Amino acid sequence: MKVLGLSCFYHDSAAALIIDGRVHSACEEERLSRKKGDSGFPQNAIGYCLGSANLRLSDLDAVVFYEKPWVKFERILHTYFAFAPRGAFHFVKKLPSILPKTLFLRQTLESQLSSLDPDWNPETLAFSDHHLSHAAASFYCSPFAECDGLIVDAVGEWATTSTFNADALGLSVLQEIHFPHSLGMFYSAVTAFCGFKVNSGEYKLMGLAPYGNPRYKSRILDQIVSPVSHGGFKCHRQAFDFFSEAGLYTDLWEEIFEIKPRYKSHRELDCYADVAASAQAALEDLLVHILIHQQKQTHRQDLCMGGGVALNCVANSVILQRTEYRNLWIQPAAGDAGGAIGAALAYHYGPEGGRGSDRHQMQNAFLGPEFSDQEIEAELKKLSIRYEHKTKEKLCVCVVDDLLKGRVVANFDGRMEFGPRALGGRSILADPRLPDMKENLNRRTKLREAFRPFAPVVMEEKVEDWFEWSGPSPFMLFTAQVRKGRVPLPAVTHVDGSARIQTVNREQNLRLHGILEEFERRTGCPILVNTSFNVRGEPIVCSPRDALRSFFECGIDTLYIGSFRIDKESNPSVPQEIALSAFAED
Repeated sequence: MKVLGLSCFYHDSAAALIIDGRVHSACEEERLSRKKGDSGFPQNAIGYCLGSANLRLSDLDAVVFYEKPWVKFERILHTYFAFAPRGAFHFVKKLPSILPKTLFLRQTLESQLSSLDPDWNPETLAFSDHHLSHAAASFYCSPFAECDGLIVDAVGEWATTSTFNADALGLSVLQEIHFPHSLGMFYSAVTAFCGFKVNSGEYKLMGLAPYGNPRYKSRILDQIVSPVSHGGFKCHRQAFDFFSEAGLYTDLWEEIFEIKPRYKSHRELDCYADVAASAQAALEDLLVHILIHQQKQTHRQDLCMGGGVALNCVANSVILQRTEYRNLWIQPAAGDAGGAIGAALAYHYGPEGGRGSDRHQMQNAFLGPEFSDQEIEAELKKLSIRYEHKTKEKLCVCVVDDLLKGRVVANFDGRMEFGPRALGGRSILADPRLPDMKENLNRRTKLREAFRPFAPVVMEEKVEDWFEWSGPSPFMLFTAQVRKGRVPLPAVTHVDGSARIQTVNREQNLRLHGILEEFERRTGCPILVNTSFNVRGEPIVCSPRDALRSFFECGIDTLYIGSFRIDKESNPSVPQEIALSAFAED
């Protein structure tokens, strides 16, 4: 069975192709359109997925959208008119943009898909449920035959938090919490209050939290979002404004946090560290509250998670510390982009698809486009770039040579990652032992705030020697303390002594593992800095041209792209064809 999953028209549009229950390919539209967070119809991503399998739309058994638009419209309508008259005014104002994405979505999709393939049959278009899509993307890609499940995000159709049972019979909901009670909405509101962009700045809030003291946590849990019995929670209506242009919060927040929103006050970011710390601590308490109740019902030790909140790696580690769950698997594309995978899998394993039994664990996230050495070399010649060819045997040695000189190295190899993390296919690497490397990367290479931490990538077989962690963590979704007594790793150790770890083995990424092996052979340290390969305000690079543009526009010293090494010293000027006029907002 061949099923294409789609997610779009909110943020992080994506397409995913499932063949016989296995994830064949998946790609976010932003990586191809170069528009960060692209929410439009994923025409380019669809083209990639179908082309990777030499298929047309008319060859598919189904095309599945990741949520039910008519149910979503019901929730939107109810919300606007529940806050009448102000809500009714906003509804009328927003109606022209709401209708094409809800009530008229089937017609919109049919029109767009038919334009890609006139032979495509519109009767193959199906719709999943938003949280079901997240749940399917998590469970059907996990290593578990049966487990508990938790989905937490801002909102789908109505559900904002869902606990579910997952086993051979499929997925069944145990409990749902509905809008406007939402942990994702709460965390995004705090993100906005601290002056960061909603739907992308939540990572910044998480990174800022360790610099603060969670002194407002009790106030948050009393006045903004509170736990209730039976593993639930409630958001206090007076604390949220669903129609504010600035953010979701109300003036009450200024009283709670004793500070004005950052966009109004323009105060230094340090003033908001306590707010971030308090919000993070409250989120952790509420997630633990939900899961303790769930586990009392099921008595299971395996858990899978999805939804945007599942990308909070600090909270994920707290779940393992403060609940009885011993094994936690999280979809690496846990946000809306991953809904494309889940929509297709929900169809395949559901009643319409016949529910196959040959499940396929997702071992890595390398599901995107790849480029041959011939394609890369053609681009290099077209742009008149000087380069060296390196054999596989010498490439790892050369990378480490550069790293040991304190250089920042970009690595472009194989298929692009799916999801928000760069995991080695489109990564920037550096020596984690250098005391000034974190500042150098933030200021010169990534062009971002100085407080933001970097993640370590470590050989899977050596992770226990360096971190208080055992087992694999291939998707950079957990934090662990750096073991005391080891060589200091200032570039990847956060202010609280933690690190957002990524493990890698030979099967997942032979080249990256080989670089780590060579680095350990020469330094005794099996760890490198790994951060995403992109210019500020742009998506992670996809194509050779994207990689070359980022290489020339930010502080990367050497680029290894396919089998080729490119050095800035040999290429002092930016080719005019790929020069950027300005950096986008982050």
